[in-house]
Amino acid sequence: MNSSKLPTPSYRLESEQVYDPSEDTFLLLDALENDLPILKSVKPALVLEIGPGSGVVITALSLALLRTSFFMAVDINHFACSTTAQTADKNGSKVDVLCGDLVSSLRLGNLIDLLVFNPPYVPSNEGEETELIDKAWAGSDLGRFSTDKCVHISIKFFGGMQDSSLRTLLSDNITYLRLASVILV
Repeated sequence: MNSSKLPTPSYRLESEQVYDPSEDTFLLLDALENDLPILKSVKPALVLEIGPGSGVVITALSLALLRTSFFMAVDINHFACSTTAQTADKNGSKVDVLCGDLVSSLRLGNLIDLLVFNPPYVPSNEGEETELIDKAWAGSDLGRFSTDKCVHISIKFFGGMQDSSLRTLLSDNITYLRLASVILV
């Protein structure tokens, strides 16, 4: 495997309640591939994906970073958690998967080196989410509910103003990242 390439893992969706990798998933994979030399040089100890869905992104990262990191994924959807674990296993990768809402159930203060999140961004009305799969796309009236919620969590986890690498600016919250951290959204 070319060390500057990010592999697309094999996956199989067994539930209609799991977000099928789509254009936004593959754009995120492309962005990660473009930043792979940076990510390898940072040597993240802890990589966390919020909302992994199929597990394609976190598994690709674990394969590309050649098991030099500890990989975790957290999803509110138990079907997605199961699918992520299966995708990692199917590709010979080790990813610890937890069921939970964003990272509120974790106590990882200042330990996350790489946080990856492809948040729900489709504007939606309150109460429109009737099934678990809806949480993968429904972003509230502005399409930012999970992103805004994650920004507040990043304040808790990432601490003060530091020199950080951001590929997508989350509002004006750059000051909340810890040194050498990377957020890709």
